[in-house]
Parts: sequence; C-alpha cells; structure tokens
Amino acid sequence: MDKSWDGKFSNLKISKLAFPELYQELKDLQHKDRGDRLRFLAMLGLYSLHNLSHNKKRSASFECEQPSAEGIPSSTEGKVDKLQIKKSELKDRLLSSMGDKI
Repeated sequence: MDKSWDGKFSNLKISKLAFPELYQELKDLQHKDRGDRLRFLAMLGLYSLHNLSHNKKRSASFECEQPSAEGIPSSTEGKVDKLQIKKSELKDRLLSSMGDKI
C-alpha cells in the first residue's frame, strides 16, 4: 500500500479563534481564490523560514569572525545594508499584497 501524500487537503478548517489574522485574510474570498491565497501565504512563510534560518547561520558565522562592530570593513557594511534593503522589500511586498484586505 502506497502511503505517499497526494497533495490534497480535505476538511481543512481555519479557526476564527485560533488564527484570527488568517481567517480575516481568507474569509471574503471565493473558494478558488481562497485556496490560491492560502498556497501563496504558505509559500511566503516557507520562504521567510528558509531565509531566516539561512540568515541566522550567516549572522552566527559573521559574529564569530567579527567580535566587534568597530572592526567591520566597509565591504561588509555594504552586505549588511543590502540585507536590510532586501528584508524591507520583502516586507513591503507582503504588506502591499495584503493592502486592500487590511
């Protein structure tokens, strides 16, 4: 008997009490749009988790190499600035995608 998952969910319920933000995000959408939005939000969450763990690893190795902020070379400062810009861009995209829902 093959026990691999077929990718389908049945009887999935988003509780208004347990997940109020998610419930609010999905409540006014039609069935297909609701599924699409849930998939999109899940992908954003996975992307964020992946980048968060990746950035923590990079941050930990960076802290080991650079014990104090005073010794940071200017090339490293540029990388830190780019990371902050990318974080800000991701946050802006997420908020703009939810803009008319809030």
